[in-house]
Amino acid sequence: MDLLKLFTREEPVAGLEIGDDFIRVALLSVDKKDSSIIKAEAVGEAALPEGIVFGGQVNDGAALARALGGLLKGLKKTISYATVSVSSADVYNKIFIFPKSVSGERLEESMKLTVGFSLPMSADEVYLDWEKTGDDSQSEIFLAEARKTNIDGYLAALHAADLKAVAVEFYPMSLSRVVDCRAGETILIVKPEKSGTGFAIVKDRSVRFGRFVPYNREKPEDLAEEARKIVDFYESNAPNFQREPERGEVVSGAAIIGDGKEIEEAARRISERLSFPAEKARLIPRLAQMPDFQDGSRWLVVAGAAFRGLLPRSDDTLISLMPIGTEEAYEYHRAAAFSEFVSNVVVGVSALIAAAFLGVWLMMTSIQSGLTERIGRLEAVPLPQSDLELRERAEKLNALTGPLAVLSARSPKWSIFLKELRKTALPGISITNIAVSSPTESIGVSGVAANRGELNAFKKTLENSGFFSDIAMPLTNLEQREKISFSVSFRLKDQNSIYDIQ
Repeated sequence: MDLLKLFTREEPVAGLEIGDDFIRVALLSVDKKDSSIIKAEAVGEAALPEGIVFGGQVNDGAALARALGGLLKGLKKTISYATVSVSSADVYNKIFIFPKSVSGERLEESMKLTVGFSLPMSADEVYLDWEKTGDDSQSEIFLAEARKTNIDGYLAALHAADLKAVAVEFYPMSLSRVVDCRAGETILIVKPEKSGTGFAIVKDRSVRFGRFVPYNREKPEDLAEEARKIVDFYESNAPNFQREPERGEVVSGAAIIGDGKEIEEAARRISERLSFPAEKARLIPRLAQMPDFQDGSRWLVVAGAAFRGLLPRSDDTLISLMPIGTEEAYEYHRAAAFSEFVSNVVVGVSALIAAAFLGVWLMMTSIQSGLTERIGRLEAVPLPQSDLELRERAEKLNALTGPLAVLSARSPKWSIFLKELRKTALPGISITNIAVSSPTESIGVSGVAANRGELNAFKKTLENSGFFSDIAMPLTNLEQREKISFSVSFRLKDQNSIYDIQ
């Protein structure tokens, strides 16, 4: 039995678009009776003040978190998980083609070797991921990477807004799912932004080539000239990008993302500059018919991200620019929620038990104190012969209540143990659960370490403590460098150390 699924249900995953001057969110669902029908459960957008995000970089994470929190609060549905789509300004992507015979582990090894010398940035500085695309005629890999510092800025803001990122992708990936184009058609997608313009060649809903140009989007003639250069480059290097290079010229149209006269003028100039038509991009029919998406193509990116959220988590093997994969990210967040739930239950039950024990102890102490006071007053007064029987009864009662004081003194004081454990917990160590049955048994502690160094330092501190012994920490998640889940067990070196009497 999967206890995690027993206590945590599958959560819907929304799409979130973060731009230079706006944020948009959309949550889609599939009709339970007809899987071909998609419904919009929640759609919203909010403006971002200038400078919070620019060119794919978060400059003010706190302000972005506040804007996200305000947007989510105003929706009619509670959203906890999201596929995040960000600008391609800082994203590098490329297609790698290997012979059909290179597959499985050999393909994995080839990609790791290729990453070492073919990328513009060091692998230590970026989050990168790749996915297999194309048919079975050859092994084709689409790779993307982005600087860790930029992606971490987005993730920190989402965490502050209590929104969990399941995957991080870039605009062309989201657009490739929802831009309306014919099967087998290769098109140029143009996405003007405040900090520049993103260009992408898309074929069969797969990104073949991408480029971001930081220049003034208010000059349509510049867009047209850049579009011509990109198409010429793509077509002249077709064998490196397409599976059927003998077909010759492959780009047959252009889709411009956005609304207004500026976009219409850009489409006109691109059509004049190139040998194929360019027009404002449209959503695929099954989404375009929704009222929430009918007021412009500005919803294309967030709709594409939300479309990915409909995939079963186990089937989502698409590129995600995060420290961990898409499925692992989702399961990690669910496991964290389950751990928090169990921790809250344990704390609640422990508090009830402690309160009940304290109540009984106070009651018995009050009874004992009252009886002792009454007996003291009686002893100070000469007792008549008729009160001898009452004295005997009082002495018997004292004999019965006396052991309660001894029992109270011999109850373990776990606050002493918690105080000692806190001394060993370093700033990078977060303890999520403590399992203890008695002072003589092994005690279990689990939690999350910021990195491997913090975890090793925590273990060393436990070993050097004079309070604990028999420390055992199983080695797990050896490949994970950050946010490492751990468990450690130990015993009290002296069980009497947590009692009032030695």
